[in-house]
This record gives sequence, C-alpha cells and structure tokens, in this order.
Amino acid sequence: MILCPKNSSIFNDHGYITYYLSGGMEILNKLLYKAEKRYSNSTITGCMVTFISIIGASINTNTALSKGILALTDKQISPIAAHSSMRNVNVQFVVEDKYYKAAICALHSEFINQSENTTRKIA
Repeated sequence: MILCPKNSSIFNDHGYITYYLSGGMEILNKLLYKAEKRYSNSTITGCMVTFISIIGASINTNTALSKGILALTDKQISPIAAHSSMRNVNVQFVVEDKYYKAAICALHSEFINQSENTTRKIA
C-alpha cells in the first residue's frame, strides 16, 4: 500500500510512504477504506505485489541486482523495488503480483540456466 500525505514532513524523496503488508485483497481493501477516511487529504493507492529472492552464499549482490533488474526489464517487467543484504547472501525484487510467474522464469533463466552452461561464477 502506498500512502501519500499532502501535508506531512515524513515521506521519502518521491513524496510518499510505502508499506508492504501481507494478506489478501479483502484485507487490503478494508485497510485502504480506513486509511482514506483517516487521511482524507491524502492520495492512497494499493496493489498486490510479490517478493522474489535470489539466494546464495557470498554472492556479489551488486552484480546480482543489476543482472536481475536487466533480466526483468528484458521481459517488460518493471521492478517496484529491489534490495540486497549486507551479508551477501540474497537479493530481493518486488514486482506486481500478476508478473510473479514471468519474473521467476526471467530470474531463473538469468541465474540458473546460465550457471548450467558455464563453470564461471555468475554473481
């Protein structure tokens, strides 16, 4: 869910606050209704998203982030967010829920299929 307060000093560089919540559409719709009533001067939107992770040991997270974003955008999937851990063990991508299967396939093709065809370390 994205909450956009008009008269608040607490928001990111794009002027909104993003909350990632778990649950189904029914819960999201109830929450959106309550938030719209509570923050009537704000623009509030919500959408279902999915988190997809690349998990490994001692991976180069910068390389994995860039390769992952390129693999997704090559399939016309725009990541909503991306995150890497400081421990170099995983990279996460957030995409719209409707792109779940296509995003998994794009990342699998980039990281798994390529590793089967080469002995070099991917990331």
